[in-house]
This record gives sequence, C-alpha cells and structure tokens, in this order.
Amino acid sequence: MAISDKELLVMFARELREIVESFEEEAEILADDETMKEIEESEEAYRKGEVKRFKSIDDLRREIGL
Repeated sequence: MAISDKELLVMFARELREIVESFEEEAEILADDETMKEIEESEEAYRKGEVKRFKSIDDLRREIGL
C-alpha cells in the first residue's frame, strides 16, 4: 500500500517538529552558562576517574536524598 503525498507530508512535518524541539532544548542548554560549567566540571571529574558507581537505582536515590 503506497503512502499518499499528504500522509508523507504529515510524517515529514512531525519528524521536523521533533528535530526542531530537540534543537531548541540543546540550544537552551548551550546558552546556559551555569549548566555548561557543570557539564565541563563533570567531564573533568570523569577524566580524572572521580566517578561514583552505583549497584542499583535505589543506591543512587539514597545518595541524592530521594
């Protein structure tokens, strides 16, 4: 069964909207200096091996107080 031009256009529009929304989210992150600083600090800690591993999601929740 062939897809009509209308259906194809609707599918394209939906995919394009998802791409634009994703881009907007990324742009917001990149524009936030505090968030970018935290990401940079996290990457540096990771490179230094300062990584804490958790055996379960419950361990993580306890660690962050949830």
